[in-house]
Amino acid sequence: MICYVLYMAKGKQTPNNEAEKELEAVESAIKKQPKDASNWLAKAAILSELERYDEALEPVEKAIELEPEGATNWLWKGIVLSGLERHDEALEAIEKAIKIKPEGALNWGWKAAIMSDLERHDEALEAIEKAIKLEPEDNLYWRWKGIVFSSLERHDEALEAIEKAIKLEPEGATNWRWKTEILYNLKRLDGALASVEKAIELKPTSGYLYNMKGVILMGGARYGEALSCFDLALQKRIDHLYLFNRGTVLLRLKRVDEAKDSISRARDLVSPPKSKAEKEDLKNYDDVLQELRGTGRGAGERVSWWDWWFTKANKPRCALGIFLIIIVVVCLLAPFVREGTLCWFNCGKDWGTYIVPAAIGTLLLILPVILKVGPQGIEVMPMLKPPEIDISEVTKTIKPRIR
Repeated sequence: MICYVLYMAKGKQTPNNEAEKELEAVESAIKKQPKDASNWLAKAAILSELERYDEALEPVEKAIELEPEGATNWLWKGIVLSGLERHDEALEAIEKAIKIKPEGALNWGWKAAIMSDLERHDEALEAIEKAIKLEPEDNLYWRWKGIVFSSLERHDEALEAIEKAIKLEPEGATNWRWKTEILYNLKRLDGALASVEKAIELKPTSGYLYNMKGVILMGGARYGEALSCFDLALQKRIDHLYLFNRGTVLLRLKRVDEAKDSISRARDLVSPPKSKAEKEDLKNYDDVLQELRGTGRGAGERVSWWDWWFTKANKPRCALGIFLIIIVVVCLLAPFVREGTLCWFNCGKDWGTYIVPAAIGTLLLILPVILKVGPQGIEVMPMLKPPEIDISEVTKTIKPRIR
């Protein structure tokens, strides 16, 4: 996913509603000038920004058809293909862009991104160094160098590169956002908190930054403040990651049912998954919800069948339960006993004699513990009490995520 990360790292994203308006304007321009490659390229770029990569591929191919020697066209083809996780094809497109325009620093930057996705990290570093050599005063490439180092978990070197990017562009919120993540990875929470607050000051409309702040505050056990941050993030944008993180902090606040609801909503946003990353997220959310089964209000209210009739029953109910069980058992065994009277019960008759009292006894035993009746059958309480889950143990394995 490093390609997508670097794409977002450019820090020039347009809000979705504005991007949709721009897309309409570009569609209009294409109708007027269908032979202008730049219009088709603009359409591909906007669709990529909206993460609609499958739709973006056709217009970028059209731009190449109209202008096959345009390096930017091939660059964008590489970006689109990387968004589709077709990294080998993306690399071919970027190499074509470099061949046409070897002095283009952005081409080398994207080559670094794709090499990272292919786990060819040494080549990724060579490519980003080439980009920096071509444009040493552009903070973008220093930031990207930091991101590549971060993906290699070389966090100290990543921090050094990001500090250089901030020196070149101190008002760039994206630089401060990446400094935050690197400091968080280094477990320097105070520095990370100061950095994310600077990023929020520069870009207060970003839900992602409030999400980061919430994760950092959780690291310091400041759960109430963290919850407020996740709520603010969700006010900016509904995102499955923000909902999941909100669920993790609600667990730590012992608000289990709210946590399960929040994580369930996160799961619904990635189902069905549209990418490899969403598949992984969906599996993670399913695993977490599975761990949380048997916790919360619903679990506490549902007693087992045995508890209802015996363990938690008063004496009359317990006696009735024993009597009904005896009736059912005797009815089932009576046809096999030699004909005669056992106490007050006639034995040795055919099955038809006993089926009605056996059915009535069974129904009376089951009736109090029926939870739901529907076209798919009858749901009843468990026979035995399910094992209790220690929520403090669960929270050790369910942790928030920055991305």
